[in-house]
Amino acid sequence: MATTTIKDENSVLSPSENPHQLNETQEEIVLQKNNLLQKLRDLFKNEEILGQKEHIDAYILPRTDAHNNEYINERDQRVKFISGFSGSNAWVIVTKENALLWTDGRYYIQAKSELYEGWTLMKLTGPDSIMPSDWIIQNLENGSKIGLFNLRGSDIPYVPVFYSYAIIMEINKTFLFVDMRKITPEISTYLKNNNVEIFDYQNVVSFLKEYHETSKNEFNTKMHKIWLSKSINYEIGSLFDKKYYYLADSPVSKMKTIKNLVELNGMRNSHIRDSAALIKFLYWINNEISLGHLVDEIRAARQINYYREQLDKFVSLSFETISAVDENAALPHYHVNENNDKKFIKDESVYLFDSGGQYYDGTTDVTRTICFSKNPTQHFCQMFTLVLRSHIDCACTKFPSETSPALFDGITRLPLWSNGYNFAHNVGHGVGHFLNVHEIPPCLGSTEKFGLKKGNVVTIEPGYYEENNFGIRIENCYEIVEAKNLQSGAKNFLEFEVLTFVPIQKNLIVRELLEQKHIDWLNNYHNKCFSVVGRFLQEKGMQEEYNFLAEACTPY
Repeated sequence: MATTTIKDENSVLSPSENPHQLNETQEEIVLQKNNLLQKLRDLFKNEEILGQKEHIDAYILPRTDAHNNEYINERDQRVKFISGFSGSNAWVIVTKENALLWTDGRYYIQAKSELYEGWTLMKLTGPDSIMPSDWIIQNLENGSKIGLFNLRGSDIPYVPVFYSYAIIMEINKTFLFVDMRKITPEISTYLKNNNVEIFDYQNVVSFLKEYHETSKNEFNTKMHKIWLSKSINYEIGSLFDKKYYYLADSPVSKMKTIKNLVELNGMRNSHIRDSAALIKFLYWINNEISLGHLVDEIRAARQINYYREQLDKFVSLSFETISAVDENAALPHYHVNENNDKKFIKDESVYLFDSGGQYYDGTTDVTRTICFSKNPTQHFCQMFTLVLRSHIDCACTKFPSETSPALFDGITRLPLWSNGYNFAHNVGHGVGHFLNVHEIPPCLGSTEKFGLKKGNVVTIEPGYYEENNFGIRIENCYEIVEAKNLQSGAKNFLEFEVLTFVPIQKNLIVRELLEQKHIDWLNNYHNKCFSVVGRFLQEKGMQEEYNFLAEACTPY
């Protein structure tokens, strides 16, 4: 018997029903949370929703919006509304018997504390993990259904993009579906000059339906095909029978990962300014703590953001700043707010900050872990050094073009693996040019297939997280460039060229855990930091910050 699974791009549950927004007693709020699953399951039998289907067996909900964006508006926080989980990566499957939420290792601890009653945490990584698609295959019956225009917008927090659909029929026939109220006369002229016809965003489904029916009658199956991106939402994907579409990653998403010279120059320049802002912050926070001033996680985050906002070409943050003290740093994507039990940074604290900016000429992402103790524990210093060694081992690698990212995953983790440690997130990710800070592909991970190419920009960000104690992560952005000084003279080999210039705290390093090549890399890196950003600081009259940087970059 054929059964049906619904993957939702527009939830039937309204966020306005969120129990957190109700003025009721705590007991009533808990009851509301527990009733959400039953309300959802009742909709499985709703005739208006069923339409021609006999019944619904499962409800599949990714933590995205209708365009599968990573950063989403509050109105699209459907996973958080139904489950309580607020992390940035999740898949939900609700059946008549099960309510399952998948997330990755960054969020296991957080999910355990946030999920409402009745939910089961499923792990995306680890020896006992099972992917959502595999779970569906094993648990549902057979037959169950389950940078093109160089424009920017501001529809999504932290990401300078706008909601739209694009359909390319042929070289000189392109359609853009967008909120017409956002199209200025200048943009309209620009698009028309590039043979782009503009339609209202709401008309994309009716347009595709009409196009599909007309083309089916005019052409045979071989002639009438539409290329659908793998990230297409359910509503549009279900318009076409399987024989009429080709499902694959969009070629545009791959092409935009290779930056041109203008984009690369912008990325280099924006990272210099961005690094200067973080050096200014490091100088400030070290002074505040040494003077005994009270600085909590929120104040520190606001100070980071403030220094960025003063920079030329600044547009916005590229994601919400992660500002985490001690055990909070063990949550890789911890977010502090006024309702949290925010922690103060003390003179013995470990402090991790992960932040980035959107600039008209580039996008940045950097993480540093610092410790204010004059006598940090041996264990912390050992783990800090292993994470640093992991970072350096990857950054030093020279490799043939289009090498599998799985290679970098193994190289980076090896120092930690050799001592019985690991971390539950990818080694790194692509970074867009004034676009998504997480630009996928490329991705430095064990399962990624998209090989690195010259012109990619990626992060390297190994870490170590000890629950209820501390977290460590060291993250830089790198440009992929042609490898230099090869004995063979080969031109198809690549290497990592650093873009981020923020010093690494040297008194946390255990020298015995490093080889000479690691020390050489660290000294060369600090020479670049001082040379590149020091010049910028002097030009801006920041003499105190310049002196701080000079001390931080002395040879190890």
